[in-house]
Amino acid sequence: MAETEDWLLRYGVILGKRYTEKQKKKFLRSASKEFQSMGYNVAVTRSEVSVLKTEKKSFYNLYAGDLKKADVVFATYYDTPVKSFNLYRQVAFQNHVPRMAATVHLFVLVALIVLAGALFYYGLLPGIYNKGLLSLPTVGTIALALLFFYLIMHFRSGIPNRVNMTRNTSSLLALLQTANELSKKQQKRVAFALIDGGTTTDYGSRMLKDALGSSRAPIVFLDSVGNTGPFQWFTSKKMTLPAEDQQHPLSDDQKELGDILLTAGTYADGQVVIEQANSSKDKQLDEQKVASAAKRLKHIAAQLIH
Repeated sequence: MAETEDWLLRYGVILGKRYTEKQKKKFLRSASKEFQSMGYNVAVTRSEVSVLKTEKKSFYNLYAGDLKKADVVFATYYDTPVKSFNLYRQVAFQNHVPRMAATVHLFVLVALIVLAGALFYYGLLPGIYNKGLLSLPTVGTIALALLFFYLIMHFRSGIPNRVNMTRNTSSLLALLQTANELSKKQQKRVAFALIDGGTTTDYGSRMLKDALGSSRAPIVFLDSVGNTGPFQWFTSKKMTLPAEDQQHPLSDDQKELGDILLTAGTYADGQVVIEQANSSKDKQLDEQKVASAAKRLKHIAAQLIH
């Protein structure tokens, strides 16, 4: 459990926010060293996609082990979400922000622009008119413009959530513990993928499938396994599972993520809600729950390794 406690501090607190490109790269450097110390070959791949006509965004995936020779690939996303402000309930395997929340983010952005315009027109413009361009009001106008430009550019997609224990540090720790406890023989037949963009898009999952190429190795995809409640499996495969776990059919949307999906929580109306996700309340993690998830992954690996 010593490793788990160390990982919990490192990836739950020190590197607990993985939203900006700088934060992601710092996490990837640390995670790469973890897998390498366990004996896995590690590769980090980058792909660039246009998000606006004049802007491109980079996505980074980490692969540990040999994807081409693996009999099974365990995967999860490592990026962290924006705050939901209780506008919606986060559902497992939902990799986008609901339209309502996106509309609220846009409204806040427009409100900031209107506020900046009002401050300039009613507060600073009269001073510039009376005292000229080379004056304190002009300096204030420039400073205000730079501040609002920074806020708009930095938070235009939402405010990053600071603590993310359940979503999705819990799944990261489960993969690390699994990787660390596999035998040397098993390590040769198992690969791990930490994918980017899992809170907003399926682009990281598509990168993984491209990397797999013609390989038919099943992907076991994790989401928020530290959530309160029983483990929930989504798959069309026949598997031997613990009696307390629940299994459900895989939907068409879920098939885009993997062949076997694992989360935890209460199953209702065809979905599992991740409690406390995307909020400041997501700050607790049961290490025993992580260990239980890792135990199940090792059991699945034993069933799938040829």
